[in-house]
Amino acid sequence: MSHKTVQQIVVRMLYDPEFANSVYADSANTLKVEQITEEQRNWLTTSDRRAWGTDPLRRTRSLHALVEEYPVSATLAAKIVGGLPLLDNFFSSARFHDSVRKGDYLVTAFAAWLRDVAQNTDNLWSRSLTATATIEEAMATVRRAQMPPITHSDGAKFRLSPLAALVDVYCGALQLIGSIRTTMGTDEAVFNCLVSNQICLDGISPVYPDDTQHVLVMRTAPKSGNITLEELSPELAVLLHIAKSPTTTDILASTVIEMGAGPQDALEILEGFLEDQLLVPCG
Repeated sequence: MSHKTVQQIVVRMLYDPEFANSVYADSANTLKVEQITEEQRNWLTTSDRRAWGTDPLRRTRSLHALVEEYPVSATLAAKIVGGLPLLDNFFSSARFHDSVRKGDYLVTAFAAWLRDVAQNTDNLWSRSLTATATIEEAMATVRRAQMPPITHSDGAKFRLSPLAALVDVYCGALQLIGSIRTTMGTDEAVFNCLVSNQICLDGISPVYPDDTQHVLVMRTAPKSGNITLEELSPELAVLLHIAKSPTTTDILASTVIEMGAGPQDALEILEGFLEDQLLVPCG
């Protein structure tokens, strides 16, 4: 475990100069919670401190990759905080360091950090950022998801496919994403606009926090990178929320009927879910 921990500390030092400075100034105190030996701790500071800064574009390249995953949210965040350079602060944040220590995806940590930005600012676009970060995080998740082997058995339970995610966000979030993507253009164009701080949201409406929008995020096929976004009715959202945990078609059918549909309608809805592979067997 200690060798892996050392590797994680190395990554953190490469990305965060202030953290590296702390390690060099007082490694025992800075790394006191890390399970590494004194020899390993000393090894981290044997080289010239300047060696940790030989790649000044490391953070820029990684931020570029994150912006590609979160083009809309990065645009809103840059608008809120005053440009792309402040988004670079992610790599010095607790979210970044915790993510590296736990071995989590940086794209997930970035979404949480974007929501922190929204929560800590009082801005016209803050709630919009919360909503778009949630949707784009779901897109990043299903983009990386693996479809398990599909097996059928009597009495099998079903659950929402790993290639799909259902999120509840402020109303208008889907329309906002579409408007910003149309205005900003390609992912590369988005990054260039953020670099030059040319962010124009004129004519684009923020979300409406008084109502909820249910958004289905789905990868169209296991080997495809194409992701679709669809607004669902509250009734369909209830069903898919139930299916986030293993359930049976009988339970789902009963829920549909309780909401006022007939048995035949319930059957057709569930058959549609199965045909679209929104629901997959889970034992």
